[in-house]
Amino acid sequence: GTTSLLSWILKAASRLLPNFDRFNLGFQLTYAMPVDPVSVGWTFAYCALWMGIFMLVGTLLLNRREF
Repeated sequence: GTTSLLSWILKAASRLLPNFDRFNLGFQLTYAMPVDPVSVGWTFAYCALWMGIFMLVGTLLLNRREF
């Protein structure tokens, strides 16, 4: 039904869009808890991957336009 279609759309969107929760270090910083450097490295890699994807899509879209 409608609920399963909406559920499928939301699951697909959550997998296709970036997960900004990876960048949330507020809890660790608020309570002076240690931040794992490996986790920070993977977060930067995740950021670089998404930046590359958005840059590629933007480049492909702008190459089609005639100025």
